[in-house]
Amino acid sequence: MQNELHAKALESASHQCGVLSRGQLLALGFTDSAIRSYVGHRRFSKLFSGVYSTVTGEPTQNSLLWAAHLRCGSESYIYGPTALEFWGFRSTDSDIWVAIPHSARRVQDSWLRVTRVGTARRIKIVRDLPVEAPADALVDATKYEKDSEKVQNLIVDAVQQRIVKTQDLVAVLESRRIPHRKIFDESIGFLQGGQTTRLEINANRNVIRAHGLPDGRWQANLNFNGVSQIVDLYFPEYKLIIEFDGRLGHDSSAGRFRDMARDNRAAFTGHTTLRFGSADVRYRQCDVALQMAEVLAIRGWPGSPTPCKSHFCVMR
Repeated sequence: MQNELHAKALESASHQCGVLSRGQLLALGFTDSAIRSYVGHRRFSKLFSGVYSTVTGEPTQNSLLWAAHLRCGSESYIYGPTALEFWGFRSTDSDIWVAIPHSARRVQDSWLRVTRVGTARRIKIVRDLPVEAPADALVDATKYEKDSEKVQNLIVDAVQQRIVKTQDLVAVLESRRIPHRKIFDESIGFLQGGQTTRLEINANRNVIRAHGLPDGRWQANLNFNGVSQIVDLYFPEYKLIIEFDGRLGHDSSAGRFRDMARDNRAAFTGHTTLRFGSADVRYRQCDVALQMAEVLAIRGWPGSPTPCKSHFCVMR
């Protein structure tokens, strides 16, 4: 009889990453004493109050998500930071976030973050597990962050990692009132304008716009001597290319030689390339703006740079 019960439990749990609730076990024919015996003999392991893993070994992340959902009830769903991680976002948050309706009973367990949600979210069912859709999850993940730069970084990273689409974000913003609305609008504007990384967005905001430099074409596809290449920022009227180099892809000797070859091909056609790193954009933005302005002026730009809000701006 025990072997038959155990086989039933394993079969039922296979659809839930090896996890069953107390109610599900009782429905299969287990008694509370039998559940305690299985836990005592380590055939089951207790993940949350009233939720058990039917397989041995460390539970997988998906097993823990199922356990959290079963612990919080059938109307719950994986929420916010945890949902974003489920869709592939790199995260360091070890807690599991779960949303429940206002009418549901709140539950408490270690490393389980339960929040009541009133406004309807878009939910996706993935192998029977309800998970908040990526764009809604991103919006909710930013609710608990007070640092505006971190909020923007989270938005940019989620889009850059192709977890969230900007058009889906726009749809969420149109249907909900959210904190950090201004940051979302600005970030979406930057991303739709062609900036694809934190570095490029910071460069556009703190170097180009802050110092009154002209607009250029972001992510421009150019062709030099039959070789096509995409550059970060291009000023076609002044034949000026700007590359904002993060560390990834540029530290190796192969990356440096590739960059040099691209710059050389551009030079053959009369183009100048300026390269700036993340430290330049973050800590020396006024110097970067001045260098860009000087080259633009040499190449015919009739304007002049303006000082930014910093009291130490070199344009003053």
